[in-house]
Amino acid sequence: MYSLADPAPAGPVAMLRHALADCGRHIPEVLDSAVGTNRTEVPLHLVWEHAYESPAAYRRYMVHPFHASVIDRFVLADSPERVTGHNDLGLGLFGYTCPGSDYYLADGIRRLVLLDLREATAGEVAAIGGLAATTAGPAVSVFAPNTMAATWFDGETPVGGTPEWTHLWEQGFEDDAALEDHLGRDGAAAEAERTGWRSVPGVSRAIELRYRIEPGWGYGRARD
Repeated sequence: MYSLADPAPAGPVAMLRHALADCGRHIPEVLDSAVGTNRTEVPLHLVWEHAYESPAAYRRYMVHPFHASVIDRFVLADSPERVTGHNDLGLGLFGYTCPGSDYYLADGIRRLVLLDLREATAGEVAAIGGLAATTAGPAVSVFAPNTMAATWFDGETPVGGTPEWTHLWEQGFEDDAALEDHLGRDGAAAEAERTGWRSVPGVSRAIELRYRIEPGWGYGRARD
């Protein structure tokens, strides 16, 4: 997730969006690449979601020339063409491990709830996971620890300490109406989300992002 510089030239930002969405054309290890624009007030603007078959595939992506010569020119701090900025949220790269493509959303609205559960007990984390697993409404619903934030270098080796945002609840909805219906329902999960999770034991902080899936090149090709 990227915050954009202020100001960020429209042309280079469009070039970055295109490079991210088109990444799978040039780097075959990149699966299900899609971009989106955050609709919430959280100061993160551009979202790029993508997947890898394995940590080894991720490492090949990290050293691919397209990554170094095209993507990095717009995002690295020492690049004169950089269009991304800094945020104080402790957010950037995040992700999780799953056995298949549970995250996949062919079309619609993605909603991400990022949770700080650093002070939570194992029982409290399990209770939140149970809440996510039993909540009706989202077409896609994955609750998982944010493992990628701590293993960004090679996909396996922890780098640094525990991430500020330890868990995420990734949701997918057919459209905005389905999302609003989910939030308006009765039940513990909807109530927790309406109150910003302040009443849920174990949650220190929570933030939310929303965006429409904008499929990139070859999106969903593994399911064709």
